[in-house]
Amino acid sequence: MSLDELIRAVCADPADDAPRLAYADTVAAIDPARAELIRIQIERFRREEAVGALVRNPGERERILLTCHGATWAREVAPYTRPWGGTGNVFPAWDFDRGFVAAVGASATVVADKDCPLPRLTPIEHLSLTGPGPYTAALTAPWLAQIRSLTATHLELGDDDAIALAQRGHLDRWSPGRATSLGLARPTTLRSSLTAVTGAIARCIPGTRGGRRVSAY
Repeated sequence: MSLDELIRAVCADPADDAPRLAYADTVAAIDPARAELIRIQIERFRREEAVGALVRNPGERERILLTCHGATWAREVAPYTRPWGGTGNVFPAWDFDRGFVAAVGASATVVADKDCPLPRLTPIEHLSLTGPGPYTAALTAPWLAQIRSLTATHLELGDDDAIALAQRGHLDRWSPGRATSLGLARPTTLRSSLTAVTGAIARCIPGTRGGRRVSAY
């Protein structure tokens, strides 16, 4: 398979390490550092998963590879991303996991675009929605079905937005323990907005409590 075909295979099933390792084997001849990063990160991921680690602990070699080459490897993704967070607590626009960009910050405008290239370029599993844009369209974008975690704060969602999210927001695809933090509007309609979203969550994961985090800011 060509590198382009392998990228498509990785994006089609982000949970599967086999196409990632196949990509490493193929790219090793032209970019051995990239192959090394993929193998190092997959090995660390498996090791941390085995012990239930909650915090990533990259080694020195992994950090060196990302410092030297990360921007080059993320160059196709970078134009569609943006740093996220608040004053004094800004997070990078993209981050690698298991050898590929897996976490990005992106505007609602980019995410809502029906031709958004991000899910075709890299296996995104963690999204931080940031900046202005059509939030309802972004939160209900079909490609968000592959997302494992979503951070989207201070969006000032109203009742219609919350209902759209509850009905079309892929909440059933986010398993317990994968946090979703939403900034909902603060008018008198806030209670019904919260009820719409949390009710949908309860229906999606019966028998669980606290599996999702829905916060009003």
